[in-house]
Amino acid sequence: MTAHIMHPVPRLDANTREPQPDPSRPAENPFRVQRVDALGFVESDLSVQGVAERLARLGYRGAIIGRHGTGKTTLLRELGDYLVGHGLSPLPLFMNTDQQGRFPQLWRRTIAKARSTDLLMLDGYDHLPRWARAWVLLRSRSAGGLVVTSHRHARLDTIAITRTSPALLEQLLEELDPAGAPRFDTIGLYRKAEGNLREALRLAYDLRAGRISITDPAD
Repeated sequence: MTAHIMHPVPRLDANTREPQPDPSRPAENPFRVQRVDALGFVESDLSVQGVAERLARLGYRGAIIGRHGTGKTTLLRELGDYLVGHGLSPLPLFMNTDQQGRFPQLWRRTIAKARSTDLLMLDGYDHLPRWARAWVLLRSRSAGGLVVTSHRHARLDTIAITRTSPALLEQLLEELDPAGAPRFDTIGLYRKAEGNLREALRLAYDLRAGRISITDPAD
C-alpha cells in the first residue's frame, strides 16, 4: 500500500459556479480533528451502559483494554459522563505523549486526594513506570473507584476490550462525510492504518484535502 502526493483541484457548483466547501482548507475539511474528537463511542459488541454495569459489579475497579485507535479514550470519557448520574464524580486524567514513562505530578496529587465519591479515570495507565502503577493501585483504594485504559492486561479486571473493523470505519466515514464516504476505499484505508481508526480518519483528512491517494497492491 503506497501514498502518492496529489494537488487539490478547486470544485465549482455546475449551476451557480460558486466555490463549494474546500476540504483543502482545514476549517472546511469534514475530518478535521474537532469533528473527529466529537464522535461518540460506537462498537456493535459494546455499550456504555453495559460497561458501566460490569464496572459496578466489580466494585468500580476495572480496565479498558485495546490497541491504539480502537476507542479506549472515547469509551472512558463517555463512561465518566454516564456515571455522573450514579452518585460518582469522575476525575479524568490523560497522559500526554511527552509524559510517557514518567509519573505526572498532577496524577499523583489527584490520586492522593481522591475521596470515596470520586471515580479515578486514568487514560494511558500502562505508560506509567512499573512502580507508579503499583502505587496507583494501592493509593486509589480510598477513592470510590478506578478505571484505566491500557494496551495490555492490567492488574485489574477487564471491563471492556475495544476492537475495530472496516465496517466500523465505514460507519464513521459516513457520519463525518455522508456525501463523500462512498468514494473512499474503506478496506484500503483500514489496511493502511493497520486498524487504527484515529489514524484512518487522519488519512481520510489528507485524502479529502487532495494531499494523498491510497492504492492497495492487492487490487
